[in-house]
Amino acid sequence: MKPVRPNSLHDNLSKLDKIHEIENETHDTTKEVRQTQLEGHKTLQDGVSKLEGISQTQTKTQRAVEEVHETLEAGLREVKQEVENLKKKRTMDGADELLRNLAKSEFKGDIEYHAKRFQEGTREWIFKRTDDWLDDRFSPNRVMVISGSAGMGKLSLRSHANECKRPIHLQEATFVSITMCVTGNLS
Repeated sequence: MKPVRPNSLHDNLSKLDKIHEIENETHDTTKEVRQTQLEGHKTLQDGVSKLEGISQTQTKTQRAVEEVHETLEAGLREVKQEVENLKKKRTMDGADELLRNLAKSEFKGDIEYHAKRFQEGTREWIFKRTDDWLDDRFSPNRVMVISGSAGMGKLSLRSHANECKRPIHLQEATFVSITMCVTGNLS
């Protein structure tokens, strides 16, 4: 057997001490890494918890916004309907006022004068067309505009409608005296 050299034993002991020191450092580093992992895991759990809370808050907020939106839409529909009702009422009121103003107009003298001047048997085609229109309660055209040069028979047509005893609001809304148009006096 070979004798052990003191240097070699010393070297081995020194190497073992070094290994032991490295093991201790590795153990300390492992503990630190484990502690960091635990802290990271805790931080992640806290973050997940906070995100779940935010998600719940967002869901509640979205529901509240949807409810407000539905309420606003319903209110808007009501306002639109009320505006439509007011427009219809205004249109009807305006038409009623126009008819009242026209009803005040007196054309009888003009009509009788012109009725005496036209020849019998003429303008029958326009009388028939006017009668058909006045008798058609479902006509999409509720206004008939009759225009023409002087002497073309506008008042004769008015006279014919008057002789047939048509409802007064149709007659008065359809015919306007030239004098009234020129002077602007509708009363």
